[in-house]
Amino acid sequence: MEPKGPIIIKENGKRLKIYPDYSLKKESETESAATLESPKDESVPEYVRYTNNRSGKSPHRSFKIFQPIIVAILSAIIIGSVLSFVMFQVFVSVEEDLANQSKIQQLPAAADSNTANETAAEKSLFSLEAIHSFVLQAGVFSEKANADQLAGELAKSDIPSFVWERDGQFFVFVGALANKAQGEKLAEKYSEVELYVKEWSTLPGEIELTDEEISWFTAFREQFINQLQSEDQNLTFSVESLPEINESEIVQSFKETVEKNDMSMPISLLKIMYAYEQIGMK
Repeated sequence: MEPKGPIIIKENGKRLKIYPDYSLKKESETESAATLESPKDESVPEYVRYTNNRSGKSPHRSFKIFQPIIVAILSAIIIGSVLSFVMFQVFVSVEEDLANQSKIQQLPAAADSNTANETAAEKSLFSLEAIHSFVLQAGVFSEKANADQLAGELAKSDIPSFVWERDGQFFVFVGALANKAQGEKLAEKYSEVELYVKEWSTLPGEIELTDEEISWFTAFREQFINQLQSEDQNLTFSVESLPEINESEIVQSFKETVEKNDMSMPISLLKIMYAYEQIGMK
């Protein structure tokens, strides 16, 4: 029978407890002696337990705790970046569409502007040269009412007259003639009123006209002067003899004034001269 020794427990090389073996019975001295005579070098079985005294939590366990939070943060960053990129592309696309629509809408306006510029470019500044003549003057007033009153009195005497306004004054003229001699001759005809002959001319002016309009007014002035200086009262010209012109408001309005007056009459020539001067005053 092998001897049983005490049970020894060690931890990290340090002896903690010894448990004696109570199963041994001192039945006989022989067994005791045998036990005592057992080799001294027989080793006693030891139970060793190693423990880790380091404190703190495992890094793997800490990572597992924060892992859901980290994943949530990264997911939010990724999703936010993707959404930002998508929204940026959407806004860029919308702005491009609006810009294209704006360009399309501006095309008609630009076309109209170009047309207007081309029309304006076709016009040039034209100088309306003065027309010189002699006139029979019945009076001059600072108030139009007085001038109209004199014109009314002349009409009662069958003397035609016209009120010409210039520089705040109102001149009462009886007619326009080519020279002083013609004026004096006409004054003798209306001897019942006091009339005197004076030089008179239209004021030069400037106006923007097309090439066609310039040609028309140039031709008119030449023929009107010929009519004014003619000794033959039966010699008259018609505006129909002037160059043809396309639609022109300014020419059409002036033609109507000319056609209403008989250019064989000195008073009619005077009215046409006044209308001619007003064109350059606009």
